[in-house]
Amino acid sequence: MLMLLVIMNALFGLSFTLGKIMLSHGTPLFLVAVRMITSGLALLGYNSFVLQKTHTPRRVEWYLYLAHACFGIFGFYALRGWSLQFVSSSSAATVFAFFPLSTACISWIIRGTKYSFYQIIGLMLGCLGVILVLTHGNLCFNTIFSCNTAEMVLALSVIFLSIGIIILEELVTVHNNPPLMINGITMTLGGILALIAACILEPVWIHGNYRTLLMLLLIQTLISNCICANLQAHLLRSYNSTTMSCSSFLAPLSTILYGTIFLAEPFSWGLITALFVITCGIFCYHFEHIRSIIRNKLTKQPAQSQEAPLSL
Repeated sequence: MLMLLVIMNALFGLSFTLGKIMLSHGTPLFLVAVRMITSGLALLGYNSFVLQKTHTPRRVEWYLYLAHACFGIFGFYALRGWSLQFVSSSSAATVFAFFPLSTACISWIIRGTKYSFYQIIGLMLGCLGVILVLTHGNLCFNTIFSCNTAEMVLALSVIFLSIGIIILEELVTVHNNPPLMINGITMTLGGILALIAACILEPVWIHGNYRTLLMLLLIQTLISNCICANLQAHLLRSYNSTTMSCSSFLAPLSTILYGTIFLAEPFSWGLITALFVITCGIFCYHFEHIRSIIRNKLTKQPAQSQEAPLSL
């Protein structure tokens, strides 16, 4: 089972590499539109014709669906796709490692969630790690406020994804909407938004080999939307969200290796350092829960669930 956890993160890391390669054959908004509309309609079709389940969102829920489509789907994928044109896949994956902690930050802003001392230290370490990526390890005052635009957009995309996850959680837990239907509707809506944006901003959608692009799109969809999504659901039966979150550093580490091997990206110890700082932040955030698990293992008592629902 532990090997499956490693494989899942390695596949998550591969998605950044594939995304970077696809951009040499197609434009980012067009790629997002094709992938999201295809995946969304497939999920809706599977839910309606295979599972034979129907669910019509109530009028008061539609604003949450639209918000998730705008932030969690269109905003995240469009901004990440655009920034990947100018940022290495390794840097993108390292910034994305901050996602569990950025979700906690957004939860504090939106919901006023209170955190313990160790969790606050973890959030501060995570922010420091992202700053190290954006400034390429140079923490002087002038460098912090003159970061590369693409890298800032990349960080913004992670914040958008965190907002989308919080909205998704509200739809599932508060409004009791089925996750399959939520993903199907929001992916389709987000894909339509991306297609409209592509029609306005991207006059030429394919500038490379369309057969190669089609093959990469199929592989990307198979890995991200089929294998990783189902594997993550399967592993959550054996590992809690804390374990999944703490192992998430394997995904950007894999991307750094893939980028060095397949994309000839320079191996950067600065990125390794930033990833280490972010990982330490994630461990600090979950420190109290990890300590309680170890203590209960030693005393052979059942662990108490004190974790936040954060996973990569």
